[in-house]
Amino acid sequence: MLKESPRSSQFRAGLLFWIVLLLYYVLLDFQHILFLDPQGIHFIRQTDSLSFAANYYRHGMHFFTPEVYNLASIGGKAACEFPVLYYLTALLYFPFGEQAYILRLITLTIASIGFYHLFLICKKWLNDLWTAIAFSFLIISSTVLLYYSNNFLPDASAFGLTLIGWYYFLEFRLKDTRRNLILAFFFLTTASLIKVTYFLHPVAMAVSYVLPSISLIKNQSYKQTQIRFTLLLFILSFLVVISWNSYAIYYNHINKDYYFLTNAFPIWSMSASSISETWDFIINYWHTKYYYPTTLHFLCVLFIAGVMFIQKVRHELFLPCLFTVAGTLGYFLLFFGQFKDHDYYFITLIPGIFIFSLTALATLRSRFPSMSNHWVIKAGLTLLTLLSMFYAQHNVTKRYLEKDEKFAIITEELKGVRELLDNMQVPSTAKFIIAYDRTPNGGLWSIGRSGWNIRDTVNSITTLHEFVTQGAEYIIFTDKNVAIPPVHSTLVGETDHAAVYKITVVP
Repeated sequence: MLKESPRSSQFRAGLLFWIVLLLYYVLLDFQHILFLDPQGIHFIRQTDSLSFAANYYRHGMHFFTPEVYNLASIGGKAACEFPVLYYLTALLYFPFGEQAYILRLITLTIASIGFYHLFLICKKWLNDLWTAIAFSFLIISSTVLLYYSNNFLPDASAFGLTLIGWYYFLEFRLKDTRRNLILAFFFLTTASLIKVTYFLHPVAMAVSYVLPSISLIKNQSYKQTQIRFTLLLFILSFLVVISWNSYAIYYNHINKDYYFLTNAFPIWSMSASSISETWDFIINYWHTKYYYPTTLHFLCVLFIAGVMFIQKVRHELFLPCLFTVAGTLGYFLLFFGQFKDHDYYFITLIPGIFIFSLTALATLRSRFPSMSNHWVIKAGLTLLTLLSMFYAQHNVTKRYLEKDEKFAIITEELKGVRELLDNMQVPSTAKFIIAYDRTPNGGLWSIGRSGWNIRDTVNSITTLHEFVTQGAEYIIFTDKNVAIPPVHSTLVGETDHAAVYKITVVP
């Protein structure tokens, strides 16, 4: 009987993973969610992302001058993360039309490729296909990760690129080839451009390779060359990431944008009561959105086991694991305050959790091979993974069933307005005021026009007059029963919920 070739075995293993992943996506109803407009938790951030893409498409494909619909800054010019995802989305708008699902699909594609490389890492280091499949889906089955993997935020894309980078770096640790090192830094640099907090991974990789090699370089010219090359890639990565972030800060400063500011919220700057309140949110509310509770317990057991058997860890994994965990902990402490209200900050923790738990599991399998391969252990891990997957599926479904009456409601209130404006031949360049809209870009993205939002009735008359003097041409009230606007205007159209007024005299 002919022995199966490694290439054929790799193909069959990969095919099995993709089949299971696609079946899980069907269970999650991703084929339906893919075509939904922004909704649910963090609606504001979803529409910010789509606003960047739409303004590239509508106002010229000028990569380094990103804009949003809200004109709070000069001309709506604003920058946040490196806009490659939004630029690619805008490019695809030309052949396929301005469809929201395009950005969802890009995010899902990158995240899925990242999941696949997570599986490849597991397969390589656990040396067992069944265990690799089960453990991969245990890590993937995070409610937060899955929710944002088919969404508009860039976090899941940065996560996917990071896992691809880790795969190539660990291949480099085994084979010591420059190609793998270059690919590792390429994907990790791209991830860090999209979300700067992921730069902890290039740091961890560079330090974990260079530090232990310094003592060996005196008599090994090859090792000297490799260390220099690694440092060169790290410096280039650092310069690229710092250059974009410096430019974004400068760009926002000259355009007077004060909205897209990513501030650290370190634990040491918080009061004792704020720390206690944030921690209470994490352990009593958010933790059930991170993972199935028993999955978290299992990961904690792996953490303890990893510490107990730390001397048995393979040297190729030890330092990458150590420095990644240190970086991940540093990130958690630096952004601790953000964890109170932002569930997606947890996604940045997952690569560190994965690397450590993988290291611990690989060590345990090496230390106790007979026990690790026993069918009872594999059945237990498989059962936990299935429970975790179904738990995440339930939570993702629940998120889409819950109605957001505070932010996402604006899309219902403005339903049909965009079509009304197009039928009235209102130019796409016309400037609008939307009252009342709690989202900077949600309502404006819904109507496909630039302008301003008035959040509530507090100082609304003063604010409205200010926007009119800045060039507003139309006012949309999301409640038709509201009083006539306090400026000279004419009612020009109505929908079920909204009324559109054209401003006739500037005060």
